[in-house]
Amino acid sequence: MHSAVQLAGFHYIACLKAVPTSADHSLAFGNSTYSFLSIATADSGVLRAEFQRWATSAVLRDLVEHFSVFLLAVYSDALAANPDTKFVPTPAQFERLGVEAQLAALAANFPVDNAWTSRLIAYNKARNCLAHRVGVVGLQDVTENDELVVRWLTAKVALHEGSIEKQIEARGPMAHLIQGEHVGGKAATIEVLDRERRFKIGSPISFMPDELLGICQTLHAAAAAYDTLVTSSPSSRK
Repeated sequence: MHSAVQLAGFHYIACLKAVPTSADHSLAFGNSTYSFLSIATADSGVLRAEFQRWATSAVLRDLVEHFSVFLLAVYSDALAANPDTKFVPTPAQFERLGVEAQLAALAANFPVDNAWTSRLIAYNKARNCLAHRVGVVGLQDVTENDELVVRWLTAKVALHEGSIEKQIEARGPMAHLIQGEHVGGKAATIEVLDRERRFKIGSPISFMPDELLGICQTLHAAAAAYDTLVTSSPSSRK
């Protein structure tokens, strides 16, 4: 999963560096020339915005699809680690589920933090909205009241005076996922912050580059959190 996140981040960074303009309306390939007049007369600002929306959609699609494959591996390993427990669904059934149903199955069988489930479901809904509704939020995309709420984690590092411990102090939600050692001459703390974007029904989805890259980083942490299911005990609800 980590290599998939890295590749998705690379694709997005490459798209950010590309600067599409109306001059890119034709291409000579072999003995043929392909030309699109609507591109030739389009506003370059609109082209860039549409290209970035497409890039966001492609990156979220790849992330969600790879995470679904990753969850199948986690579920199969977790079942193998608990051979005396009967689980529903079976791995074959789990593979055919959509990612939201997979997350629900894991939450029903293992002690999963609901914060992870809600974040990941929102990523999938944002992906579906971009892919199927041109990025305009519909009723099926809503996660809270009349809004699609997309959340991700970010780390805020602060340097300050004081005694320097070997390990950097981490605070905030999911702080236990942050590990680091001092390499400089000042004391430091890392605060894990929850960021969010809210999109009402009928409004278009858009993310700033740092927000989408923050989602990529959050999926690294999510993969680490779900990986621990292999060694965790089944939920007490079973």
